Amino acid sequence: MLRDNDTYENNRDRILNASIKSIGTQKNQKPFKRPPVKMSGRNVFNKMVDWAENMALRGKLYPHDVTVSTEIARIVTGGDIEPGTLWTEQDLYDAERKAFLILVKSKPTQARIKSLLDDGKALRN
Repeated sequence: MLRDNDTYENNRDRILNASIKSIGTQKNQKPFKRPPVKMSGRNVFNKMVDWAENMALRGKLYPHDVTVSTEIARIVTGGDIEPGTLWTEQDLYDAERKAFLILVKSKPTQARIKSLLDDGKALRN
């Protein structure tokens, strides 16, 4: 997904300077038109959800881990759609936003966030 003029900087001490320098080089740059991607759809989504649920039954995942995993699976597969359905970059952004809003409104997610802020540790729920 990198364009010919894209660069990356691994040295964290140089990231700020590299970013500032790159601002001037992007004045005439046109947005990159990303091609749509084929989504794997409902079959892979169902397999991913089944895997998470089985791991929870075996005690490897907590209930909220399954909820989060399900939303991630919905994003990367497209959820309940036909395999091979084409999604644009905007479709992926929309799926991410929807999953985020679902999760952030849930009490278990809020409890995890509170635990991280208050105790510096992720709550396992």
